[in-house]
Amino acid sequence: MCLEKTEYVQLEIIDRIAVVGLKRVDKKNCLNVDMRIKIGEIFEKLSENEEVKAVLIHGCGSNFCAGGDINEMKLIKSSYEAQALSQIEQNVFYRIQTCKKPVIAAIDGICFGAGFDLALSCDFRFITPNTKMGFPEIKLGIVVGGGGVNKLVRHVGLTLAKELLFTGRTMNAEELEEKNIVNKIVGDPYSYSIRYIKKYLFESSTNSIGEYKKVLHNTDISYSQMFSECNAIGECFKHYNREEGINAFIEKRKPRFV
Repeated sequence: MCLEKTEYVQLEIIDRIAVVGLKRVDKKNCLNVDMRIKIGEIFEKLSENEEVKAVLIHGCGSNFCAGGDINEMKLIKSSYEAQALSQIEQNVFYRIQTCKKPVIAAIDGICFGAGFDLALSCDFRFITPNTKMGFPEIKLGIVVGGGGVNKLVRHVGLTLAKELLFTGRTMNAEELEEKNIVNKIVGDPYSYSIRYIKKYLFESSTNSIGEYKKVLHNTDISYSQMFSECNAIGECFKHYNREEGINAFIEKRKPRFV
């Protein structure tokens, strides 16, 4: 049964599992502002919904999420606007990360930028063999702004996090599993996630999971860490390299950074 549906985000509750679908297929499910806000609203409600045992988020089509909407970012003209978008994104991922229910990401294809940040905000990540993840923001002349820097460090350590952030390189499925960024490579992550939830998480105390999540995440979502990313992206939007990077991406050429 479909409970909520906007143009690009859909919520269904099936057998006590809330299924959140990203449905901007022609844009590889990249997130615009309206999608971010809607996702945040959905997770705020699901966190308190006693009929829901777990949440599954997936991308419709052949990709999970290609990141933020580049054409929307191109319209940002000031560091203040960039910081405002960063705060919206941080609030959305905060809702996911602190949701009282276990949150599973079923991932196929591209999972970049804001999409990777969204995936890192979930509790479990099941992927296909052709999944690729990374933070390519450096090639756009900007930085990660949704809280993903600290999440990445917690998963892979400072040395590898620096390599990934400074180069923008992507990781394939094998490396993602090897580095414990994802839980498992499977053929059909959506169906596998449903089976996993019913086999394991239905037998777990939901409120206990919520308390565990508080304990596990109380150090990686602090105000000072969020503020640092927000401030960093604001500084990037003052610089020539940001405009050059975004234009180069749209024009499908290599950027000429200073």
